[in-house]
Amino acid sequence: MTRLYYSLIFLGTAFIFGFSQNTSLFEEKLKRTKLEWLEPLETAYKIISPKKNVFQNYDQAIYFRKERLEIRYLILPYESSDPTADLPHIKSGRLMLNLSSNMEEFTGSAFSYTDEAAKNDFNADWANEYLFKPKKVFSDYPNCRMLSIHKKGVGTAHVFLLFDEIPKMLDARTISLRFLENPID
Repeated sequence: MTRLYYSLIFLGTAFIFGFSQNTSLFEEKLKRTKLEWLEPLETAYKIISPKKNVFQNYDQAIYFRKERLEIRYLILPYESSDPTADLPHIKSGRLMLNLSSNMEEFTGSAFSYTDEAAKNDFNADWANEYLFKPKKVFSDYPNCRMLSIHKKGVGTAHVFLLFDEIPKMLDARTISLRFLENPID
């Protein structure tokens, strides 16, 4: 009986430690990139641990069961040694093409935010949205809306909204990251 008790305590501790470590890594990247996560107000979601993906990793994910919507976050802090660090249109377009299905009937779309809208919605210098069918190796969901936001000299963030059918709250869920107005270093 004591073995079972100690095993349960060990597994619970390992689960909590693993969860807090993933969360703190995500929070660390948010801080480095001067981003805030606009956590959903309702409690109808759960944080899910990122799964290692040989094709494209991500930093954090949440799932809305009622909406059958998974949201993944990929945060890329600015790297001065990267010559394309402040060329988000190239990097984001390449990422979308890499994640897109290679099917012949591929259809995708892109939407560019105006500079004013990027500033108002995300306090970003640049923002773009893509809608496409992802490769199975990246997601089992048949649809992906990818939001990319960028702030010069700070970094880029990608939000992957994965779903079967377009949820009613999709537009509201898209705006879940924002660069801080006056970041405290």
